[in-house]
Amino acid sequence: MTNSGMRNPIHVVHLFGTLLPGGAERQALAIVRHSDRARVRFSAINCCAAENLLATEFDAAGCSTHLLDKFSRNYVSFLWELRGKLRELKPDVVHAWLYAPGFWGRFAAITAGVPGVVASTRTGSTYSHWHEAFLDRQLSKRTFARIVNSEGIREALVRTVGLSRQGIRVIYNGVDEARLAPSAPRPELRRRLGWPDDAPVVLAVGRLVHEKNYPMMLRVLRRLRDRTPKLRAAIAGWGRQEELLTDLRIELGLEDCLDLLGRREDVADLMHAADVFAMSSNSEGFSNALLEAMWVGKPVVATRVNGAVEVVRNGENGVLVDIGDEAAFVAGVEGLLRDAEMRRQLGETAASDVRRQFSMSAMVAAHTEVYEAAAFRSTPS
Repeated sequence: MTNSGMRNPIHVVHLFGTLLPGGAERQALAIVRHSDRARVRFSAINCCAAENLLATEFDAAGCSTHLLDKFSRNYVSFLWELRGKLRELKPDVVHAWLYAPGFWGRFAAITAGVPGVVASTRTGSTYSHWHEAFLDRQLSKRTFARIVNSEGIREALVRTVGLSRQGIRVIYNGVDEARLAPSAPRPELRRRLGWPDDAPVVLAVGRLVHEKNYPMMLRVLRRLRDRTPKLRAAIAGWGRQEELLTDLRIELGLEDCLDLLGRREDVADLMHAADVFAMSSNSEGFSNALLEAMWVGKPVVATRVNGAVEVVRNGENGVLVDIGDEAAFVAGVEGLLRDAEMRRQLGETAASDVRRQFSMSAMVAAHTEVYEAAAFRSTPS
């Protein structure tokens, strides 16, 4: 694994802590599917045997997946095995995705002698302990590029870790248009989903985790229901808070109007059938679901988190409210539900904006540029 032995196409290994269908994993899969194979070929390593749902999709896209299990042995043994796997695969570039691989993945790649090491950070959360920032700074000295998907994350890394802005590349998410075509006309979609034609429908999509602040979303829906008797709502996603939200749904009396749908493969149909997309998050990197909803022309109500503030222009292509402001969120959603013309105008502008600024081709091209620069140790433009 030296520059003198560089091949064409270059070999990039995606390194994951899990292969569950989250936003980062979906973007990595899109890179694999849409890259020019004359320039880049891919392998992937997943380091959690129990969370490997997307492996078949990576394999089908021509990216062979290799499974390790960091939970089945001690930490030193795991690092040694990962280092050995990287030496076996002989990549030109390792791309470590998300928090944990950003530490042990980069360490293994550096000590294995991989020519180019790239890391992606996709959350606005800052480190809880001083040693995390210290370790990040040390690993960053041997990291060719840090990729983030919002300006807010770049500023957070500069501020809290002390990284140089010049070493952090912002590459916005790309919207995979092929995944967003509806399978049927809207009336048929509503019939399938059990949503009456005249029911106003609010949709949220995302993992059921603390950062999404779904308890506030449910309280908002409870207040909206008092004023909108025919209201229907749905949350599509899976995660640790499923039991909590199921109980809260019962506590708030939302059983007959709120569907907790779990993990879905028909998210595009849900978006086309809904009236308003809502995102109540306390923290984000850049929500893929938000971009997809805007791409299909849905008016959105979102909190002022990373990513949202870079794409949603309040009152022009969506509605922005302060994080945790329940009353403002209620007002934002209710205003859209009561005004069909506003929904149409905001939705049309949102679709135009996202289709212009967040193309899949631009996202893939930017990553390819970084990979080639990392492999050949040159400066990306």
